[in-house]
Amino acid sequence: MKAKDLKNMGIDKERIKYYRREGVFTTEIPIVGNRANYTEKDVMALKQLTIFTKCGLSCGDIKRIQKGETTLSEAIVSRFFRKFNFSHRISGS
Repeated sequence: MKAKDLKNMGIDKERIKYYRREGVFTTEIPIVGNRANYTEKDVMALKQLTIFTKCGLSCGDIKRIQKGETTLSEAIVSRFFRKFNFSHRISGS
């Protein structure tokens, strides 16, 4: 699959570069120059990463899930409480 096909799914080159820089995504087939061909497994991983980040998980959270240090459920609950506690402190309640 080509990068333009991923863009049609809402996953652009910048997002892919970000995931690679953060160490949460690597391609199955090495990238040569600026050309990448993505496997179905790569596409599924990119879709999953996009969903995780849209749910509020950071790349740090995702790394911990990938390493087996936490589960997806634990990461989501932890992220929710960190956001809730932060907004609660700001509002002074």
